[in-house]
Amino acid sequence: MPDDRNIERLSADAAFLRARQNDLRRYPSPDRGGDRLYPLASPTVTPSFRIDEGDTIFAIGSCFARNVEKALEGAGKRVLSREFDLGPIGASLEDGANFFNKYSIHSVLNEVRWALERETFPGADVLYEIGPGRYVDPQLGMARLDFPKDEILAFRHRYLDAMASCGST
Repeated sequence: MPDDRNIERLSADAAFLRARQNDLRRYPSPDRGGDRLYPLASPTVTPSFRIDEGDTIFAIGSCFARNVEKALEGAGKRVLSREFDLGPIGASLEDGANFFNKYSIHSVLNEVRWALERETFPGADVLYEIGPGRYVDPQLGMARLDFPKDEILAFRHRYLDAMASCGST
């Protein structure tokens, strides 16, 4: 089956070769002939894609992704990862989008797989009871969920529905 996902797979040798060919791979400093971070950081970027006028965006990742979402939304773009209703549990955080924070490719893969292949979602097994009627879901940034387990699982399905709907828009 062809791999039509957007993640590039490279061997370690190919990745290290690519890194060695990148002139910007080392942290620049004035004592090493570089000053692009002094006195103000000026990153060098070469975009490999373009966001066109009618494109929609879904962001998943750390708080950096949340800031990218806000900037894109402020620029008039449609950001699907900010268009959701996660109910009372989602509203329990200052910014419900924080539930989309993920800090490793493994946690991103879990959520995407569970959203698109719902039968793989482990249900209550993702919850850890930290006290009577108090749970955490490590996949959701360890947010304390002071709700009954059935409400948390209903929330989890709304959350996964929100993610899955982004793939069909």
